[in-house]
Amino acid sequence: MGHASLQPAAGRITVSNNLVLTTLWSGTLIALNRAIEAIVYRKALPTTTNAPLAVFGNTVLVPADGPETSAKGGGDPQLVAYTVRS
Repeated sequence: MGHASLQPAAGRITVSNNLVLTTLWSGTLIALNRAIEAIVYRKALPTTTNAPLAVFGNTVLVPADGPETSAKGGGDPQLVAYTVRS
C-alpha cells in the first residue's frame, strides 16, 4: 500500500466487512478499505492506546489509555465509541 508515513500498529488489527481497523502508537484510529487499499478514516484518540478494538454492528469500541509516547502522554482510561457509516 506504500504508506511510509504510518507508524506501527499499536493494537490488534480488526476486520469488519470491507474495513481493516487498527490503532497507531500515537493514539490514532485508522480504517483502511480493503477493496481500494486506501485509508478511508483517520481519527485522533484522546490518549494513546495499545489494546485491541471491538466492532458491534456499526460501532467501533476503542479502549484508550496506553503507554506514554513522545507524541502523547498516557491519560485517564476511557472507552471511546465511533459509528461507522457505510
